[in-house]
Amino acid sequence: LLCSRYNNSASTEIKNLVVMLNHVSHNLSDQIRPPLDDTWSIHVQAPVHKMMERFKSIKEDEERRKRYLDDYDHYRHKKKTLEDDPKQDKVAAKLRETEGKLQEAGNKYFTMNERLSARLRIANERKGQMLNEPLLSIVEVQHTFFNEGWKEINKINTASRDDKIQKKMVEEARDLSQADYAANNKVPAGIPAGSVPNLSPDRVGSNGGSSPRAAPGDNFEDAFSPGNDAAKSPAAEAPARSAGGQKRVKAMFAYEATADTELDMKEDDIIKVIREDDSGWWQGEIDGRVGWFPFNYVEEL
Repeated sequence: LLCSRYNNSASTEIKNLVVMLNHVSHNLSDQIRPPLDDTWSIHVQAPVHKMMERFKSIKEDEERRKRYLDDYDHYRHKKKTLEDDPKQDKVAAKLRETEGKLQEAGNKYFTMNERLSARLRIANERKGQMLNEPLLSIVEVQHTFFNEGWKEINKINTASRDDKIQKKMVEEARDLSQADYAANNKVPAGIPAGSVPNLSPDRVGSNGGSSPRAAPGDNFEDAFSPGNDAAKSPAAEAPARSAGGQKRVKAMFAYEATADTELDMKEDDIIKVIREDDSGWWQGEIDGRVGWFPFNYVEEL
């Protein structure tokens, strides 16, 4: 499903990663799993089936014992009736026949009862032992599957950490953020659409990190350079939210100003927020220096 979501618009680096993931998925399904399925069938399912057949046989013996007991009780009652008959000379033959059948039924019942009692005792005392082989086989199958699976997944994990892929992920995340911003936010009045700030990787601080969130646009310095009406302040004509002089933020990345109106800041600098502009640039103060900085380089305290 994940692989099917990528189309021709995806970068080559990321599509290659998706192809690797798809290959691993098929390899696990087509190459590694089939022999494990055979092992599972022979060493797990078969012993479990054998155990179930054992209990089924015990249940069948229980049913036979009930029938033998019914026969035994029948001939025992019949013998008692014949013995109580006053006409013994007429029932003597039937009595001898009944006694023979009673002995036969008794033998069947007592033999089955002894056998069933022994089988039930073994099943109750050793039922755990019946599962030893399946248990060990389950552990073996799971170990093999996850071990082989880890080898395959580790290849993807190593590939996903490649610098080219990491850089492409950052770029695409920024592009997505720009598209979302353009779709959901109105460009502030007085600032041309092309002047909304763009936090590209080359404007990330010296710590080498990437921007955690992206404000779309580019050429901010053109919009705020001397001679441009917007240089007075992007908030002069644009809606802005006052921070009331109380809000402070911490720089997560170093930022080098590219225009006089921007604010140089080092990683971990504490900035007093003066104004928050919807364009993605905030105005702040560090040790008496006032300027604009990209909001996604900082985190709130």
